[in-house]
Amino acid sequence: SIQDTPIAVTAFSQEALDSQLINDSSAMQFSVPNLTQTKGNFAGGDIRIRGIGSGAVGTFGDSGVGIHVNGIYQVATRIFETQFLDMERVEVLRGPNALLFGRGGTGGLINRVTKEAMIGESGGSFDAGSDTFGAFDVAADFNIQTSESSALRINAHRDSLENHRNFYDGQRVGFNPTFRMELGQDTTLDLSYEHANHERFIDRGIPTQNGVPVEGLAE
Repeated sequence: SIQDTPIAVTAFSQEALDSQLINDSSAMQFSVPNLTQTKGNFAGGDIRIRGIGSGAVGTFGDSGVGIHVNGIYQVATRIFETQFLDMERVEVLRGPNALLFGRGGTGGLINRVTKEAMIGESGGSFDAGSDTFGAFDVAADFNIQTSESSALRINAHRDSLENHRNFYDGQRVGFNPTFRMELGQDTTLDLSYEHANHERFIDRGIPTQNGVPVEGLAE
């Protein structure tokens, strides 16, 4: 267990993520010591902990920092663009952690623990936000008691991306239903599905020609 293994850990609950405005994986580097994340022109991102990572940022390149969802290793994940729409907590382990998680943990590890349906409870929450540039986001989290021994939980999120530049836009949509049923005194069945669709145009600034900005793209 993590109590028996000497390793530095930073963990965020959903409330901590919200209070520190950590909406996606790239924002964690401002709250986790020794964690950096960069993204180039390829599909993946370069995640490093204490300077240890991997320069293989292609779709099929393994990072030197292990990425897990509910403790399960993810191969070539797009965590850099992942929205935290359904998080119970996010754990960052700094340092080699093969004793706990195995593959892909040379520099450290990021483990996303998603929310699960809760038997015996009903309720939910709804959040919405916007800014002066026209960007907005909405999120919903509802837990429904379906029987004495089962429950359904639905998390959904949608945001529209805008800023002060004309060439930056896009939207991100996420949907995560989970179902839990108690089959016996010592047996519980959990089913989960996660859908994420990100469409956006990344603003990389104004191209230059002969050392000056291209006038045709100045506005």
